[in-house]
Amino acid sequence: FTPLTAGVYFGVQVVTKKGNIVTSYSLANNFSLSPTKDLDEIVIIIMNYDKNEGSYRLRVQTDSKLAQLSFNNYDDSQPIISDGGVGWITHENYPVQGRFFNGKKIISTYSPVDIHGTQAVWAEPRNSSSTFNGLIKIYDLKNGKTIVIDSPNLEIVDEFPLLNNGKIAFIGTDITFPRYNAIYLTDTSKTIKRISNYFQPEIWLKIFQINNGQIIWGRHFYLDDIDTVFWYKDSLNIVPPTKFRKTVPRLSNGQLAWCESKTTSPDGSKELFFYDGTNTRMLTDDNISDNNADIHNGKIAWARDTIIAGKNRHLAIYDGTKIRLIVDTTTGLPKDVYNIKIHSGKIAFST
Repeated sequence: FTPLTAGVYFGVQVVTKKGNIVTSYSLANNFSLSPTKDLDEIVIIIMNYDKNEGSYRLRVQTDSKLAQLSFNNYDDSQPIISDGGVGWITHENYPVQGRFFNGKKIISTYSPVDIHGTQAVWAEPRNSSSTFNGLIKIYDLKNGKTIVIDSPNLEIVDEFPLLNNGKIAFIGTDITFPRYNAIYLTDTSKTIKRISNYFQPEIWLKIFQINNGQIIWGRHFYLDDIDTVFWYKDSLNIVPPTKFRKTVPRLSNGQLAWCESKTTSPDGSKELFFYDGTNTRMLTDDNISDNNADIHNGKIAWARDTIIAGKNRHLAIYDGTKIRLIVDTTTGLPKDVYNIKIHSGKIAFST
């Protein structure tokens, strides 16, 4: 590979998969791999290190062409990708802002952006003199049109809006005293529906997830930890079928997955639990700690502490029938996994 810009080191990192064994090779300027016929998958990650800036640059490879998406001396992080779009957070200004690439150009947003399907959503002030977000903007990645949702009696606070299948969840605060907080749901029809009780200003709210109109959210007092988690479904807010009220489950089409202690102490060794829409099952029952579960259509991925190649946190998957580890039992790789997400049987994670 040849660097596109002077002062940039251009190299690749190769990751291969054979059965359940994943091998990750070091970043290199020149790389060869042989033989390859027995490998199931080969992934090539293109990396660029700018020795002048002392930072990595984000590039996207499509049809053998490279497009650099960010051009600044600030950290760009938390990329998300969906049909036809890439979004990320930039620290170029304060507070942090959003950027997304719609396939043709990069669009700046006042606040962090969320993307799902062919839509992008973010919040911004009603006018240049305001410091509070009052508008929700929905951008269609296909036709380039923007829908603006405004509720003149609300400010959008704390968290940026979350998007799933055209439904948007956000936290709103009344602009008049005593400035109650609540959880709201909206969509492209611009109808805004309050789905929670009103809470006093000292009670803070957090939205964890929205999935097909259902919402996992929680409340806490000022800077304390979450004390109660709620599940909004069928127009009601109920407590999820977890043992402890502060446990945050992951949601997919009416099913839940979470990790928590089976003992009376929330600090005990955590096990994996699965609510299939009717019944709750404990899928693990041992002294090995389980964490960071995610679920999609009945399949669950999570991190499981093991003693393979030393004590490490490895990736595990429940396919609806059985549990298996995704790890090379000789090298213990991948290990120390976190930020686990599963979708249509495919798993993304950090390590």
